[in-house]
Amino acid sequence: MPLYINDPEVSRLAERLSKETGASKTGIIRRLLRAEAARSARSRTAEQRFHRIMEISRKGGEIARREHIPPYTKKEADEMFSYLDDEVSPRLQAKRK
Repeated sequence: MPLYINDPEVSRLAERLSKETGASKTGIIRRLLRAEAARSARSRTAEQRFHRIMEISRKGGEIARREHIPPYTKKEADEMFSYLDDEVSPRLQAKRK
């Protein structure tokens, strides 16, 4: 099925890119649509991963409450995340200077 685009700006941009690159207007539009479709797929995938992480986090919290698992103590949290001090602190200190 043919695609007809009746938009002066799109026509001007496609013509300009065609002259600059030597590619056909169809080739330019195809390349740009493929790039946009790939970007959209990556974005959707990242969003899906985010929602899955949030779902797992909620379920973990529910299990902890149900099983009466106490929250971490400050000492335990400090031990678990102490590796961040070595990586994050120098960057934060550099930004503050």
